[in-house]
Amino acid sequence: MRGTIRTFLGREIDSVLGRPIGRNLAGTFVLKIASVILLFLNSIVMARILGAGDYGVYSFVMAWVSIGSMVALFGLDRLLVREVAAFVAKSEWGLLRGILGWSSRRALLLSIAIIACATPVILFTPIREGTIAPGAYLIGLLFIPAAALTRVLQSAIQGLCRVVPGQIPEFILRPFLLATSLTAIRLLAGPGIGAEPALALNVAAMTAALGVSFALLRRYLPEKVSETKPEYRSADWRRSGRMLLFLSGMHILSSRTDTVMLGILRTPEEVGVYAIAARGAWFAFLALVCANIVLGPAVSTLFAGGEISRLQSLVRRMSRVTFLVSLFVWGFLVMVGGPFLAVFGPEFPGGYRALVILATGLLLCTQAPSGGILLIMTGHEKRAARGATFAVILNVALNGILIPRYGIEGAAAATAVSSLFLNLYAAFYAGKLTGIDATLLLGSVFPRGRRRR
Repeated sequence: MRGTIRTFLGREIDSVLGRPIGRNLAGTFVLKIASVILLFLNSIVMARILGAGDYGVYSFVMAWVSIGSMVALFGLDRLLVREVAAFVAKSEWGLLRGILGWSSRRALLLSIAIIACATPVILFTPIREGTIAPGAYLIGLLFIPAAALTRVLQSAIQGLCRVVPGQIPEFILRPFLLATSLTAIRLLAGPGIGAEPALALNVAAMTAALGVSFALLRRYLPEKVSETKPEYRSADWRRSGRMLLFLSGMHILSSRTDTVMLGILRTPEEVGVYAIAARGAWFAFLALVCANIVLGPAVSTLFAGGEISRLQSLVRRMSRVTFLVSLFVWGFLVMVGGPFLAVFGPEFPGGYRALVILATGLLLCTQAPSGGILLIMTGHEKRAARGATFAVILNVALNGILIPRYGIEGAAAATAVSSLFLNLYAAFYAGKLTGIDATLLLGSVFPRGRRRR
């Protein structure tokens, strides 16, 4: 399969980026597909063992702690990929050692601060009937430092041009350990496993991923780093981290808003059913994610070199492939969505309509799939952040209006509309600011301006 993907992507990408990076991109493409399949199987195991109620509790707590781990990370993941690669290229070993230590300490301290602030709120908030027990939240908080530190280390590994190994601990090892350990406990202890043990196992799996990431970084880090005194550019790193944190935060909030607001306005059972429907609908988005992984470095290289016609050709080709693959997945989900959801358990086919709404919205997003990556890779990240902010505001407003009346279908509609808005907004300004048409069929409608940096 890897050879097939290399054949499909290699000629176009390697001619722009060089063969080693082309191999990294092909490997990332394969890893992303393997990760999605593993997460899908992991969701089946968890949903069938926990049931809709406990799976809803698990999903709701993980939605909150994912936001906490994003704040603790402080945008360091993207910063590290960029800075580590630059320091290695310039042989600035002191700065490399400095940013590794600085970022790890910052992530750990922010994680501790979040836990310290959240714990009293959890312990002293009155428990009402139907609400989630404090124990689930307290266990979930332990996920924050493990996740933040793992992503710091993995980003450093990717900055060392070890792209595929850098992603394996979190996206392959962690879900595998979680599924196998949960299954083993289910076989040994019998039925009745609740959300708290599942959350504890997830914390343990992420801690294992942290250990593997640390070992990989020690293996790949140049020996000169340990022999050099650390140097720091803390002020510059903090400034960059704030902007990247904001961008990451908007995307995390947008992806978690529906789940969090469902948990606030509806029942844990509905959250569990919706979480599975959303996971299934995400398959319609997979082609877009993989295309942008491949497209990102090529956009940066071609745009900097002024090769706008080649870049336009590449964007158009990727847009067509993205749409065709997404259309196939959408048709599959529409035709067999009910039986697909039934695999997770008897409660979950009730999410079919939400699945179709989400998948349809994500299919429409492929009409403008590459606007965001074009803005970020051409130096217009402020415009991308502005669009992401508008999308989050729209998402929250629509969820608040639609969930009380329509339940999970309302959450699905709100997410679909806000996602489509973000893609169209990014494509509009990508065309205006870079001169690149980032749409499939809307090029005659959206303006195309001159290239601007």
